[in-house]
Amino acid sequence: DGTAFEISTNGIVLNVFSFEGNNGAHPSDGMVLATDGNLYGTVTYGGLGYDGLISSGDGAVFRLAGNIAATAPLIITQPANQTVHVGQTATFTVAASSSTPLSYLWQRNGTNIPGTTLNTYTLNNVQPSDTGTLFSCLISNNYTSTLSSNAVLTVGGPSLLQNGGFELGTFAGWTTSGNFEGSTITSTASFVHSGLFGAKLGPTGSLGYISQTIPTVVGELYQISLWFDCDGLTPNELSVTWNGLTLFDGKNLPSSAWTSFQINAVASATNSVLTIGFQDDPSYLGLDDVAVYPIGLAPPEIQSVSLSDGTLSLTWGATLGQSYQIQFTADLSSGSWTNLDNPVTATDSTVTVSESIGGGSAQFYRLVLAP
Repeated sequence: DGTAFEISTNGIVLNVFSFEGNNGAHPSDGMVLATDGNLYGTVTYGGLGYDGLISSGDGAVFRLAGNIAATAPLIITQPANQTVHVGQTATFTVAASSSTPLSYLWQRNGTNIPGTTLNTYTLNNVQPSDTGTLFSCLISNNYTSTLSSNAVLTVGGPSLLQNGGFELGTFAGWTTSGNFEGSTITSTASFVHSGLFGAKLGPTGSLGYISQTIPTVVGELYQISLWFDCDGLTPNELSVTWNGLTLFDGKNLPSSAWTSFQINAVASATNSVLTIGFQDDPSYLGLDDVAVYPIGLAPPEIQSVSLSDGTLSLTWGATLGQSYQIQFTADLSSGSWTNLDNPVTATDSTVTVSESIGGGSAQFYRLVLAP
């Protein structure tokens, strides 16, 4: 009544299964190899019918157990190193494939972390003691396991802001201005991203502001980070300015759960002012975990270029004591750059370098930090 067979590469025919009336007859079409490693197909006659007899059977669906190779999970994407600051969140992710279902167990410095059954692991409220910690994931299938490579967690310094998470229960450390109606610190869970308190902000008709002045280094790059929550009712607005420069101004923000906002800004003075503006006429915005982190020297940028009597002058803003190198090339596609003279060490907040140039082919210049 039909036979499933296998032909090996050397021409040997192997009888895999022969059908009889009680398990069906006349297999139809080809069999399908499923992800579980088994073969599935149908027969058009036979099988047990409504009365339990072969004579009333009108076909069946059958499965032939396959010979599944006992292979280990294959890791496609290893966990990546993470660099975060004190109080922030670090998330590690791994991706793997297997012919059978996978399970996950994350490890911290080689020790299992209970309850970590997903392909991602998140560590909240990172602390200085977490720096250098190694995170890996043990991935298992029905047969064996594979251990991922280690991902290293690096923890930067704490925020420069005072009371950025409003954990003092007040706006202490902040200067408040503008329309501050309906703005307060609360322990209501829906306005708290982390910790015990968050800001509930709901001025109507015009913006309210909180600001804070922090010490900065001219030319240094800083990361401004905050979390906000919005129910989408309009009009609403949330703005972020740095030394009077608007970095973000979101008007009529859509509904969203707690959302992370991060942006980098360069300090142009020894003190910098962060200002956050807010308005929500029909409801309230949530604000929490505001932070400012130093993240190193900003990439140098040439501010002005002038050419006079065959002399080219390049000027840029600088950090005192930092060394800079002007480089040039005649072919941008080559990727090869030549140093122009020796590195220049800044003795002022601006540096100017001049070079005599002649006619001829075009030349391109760039500015880099000297090692």
